[in-house]
Amino acid sequence: VDRTKGIMEALFTYCQQHLKGNTPSDEVCAQIKTMMDALTPESLGLDKEEITNFIRFVPVHDCNEFSMGVFVLPTGTALPLHDHPDLTVWTKVLYGS
Repeated sequence: VDRTKGIMEALFTYCQQHLKGNTPSDEVCAQIKTMMDALTPESLGLDKEEITNFIRFVPVHDCNEFSMGVFVLPTGTALPLHDHPDLTVWTKVLYGS
């Protein structure tokens, strides 16, 4: 298995096993953060040269227990600060700040 692809597959499998409708424990949150810290653009199949002039969303997985997706934002754009009531959200910036 390609190591970069393996990171995303491992994260997905971990989420399937541990996100079962309840608020995740501190231990589960810490493990997801650790796994997300290892994500790279390559592990998501992203190439910096492919970023276009518009915001796009790439769905990765969606079910009743959790969803995963990737926002691709061009230079100079941002997502407005907003809330997700009753949800736990992890975010990772791959390029930029």
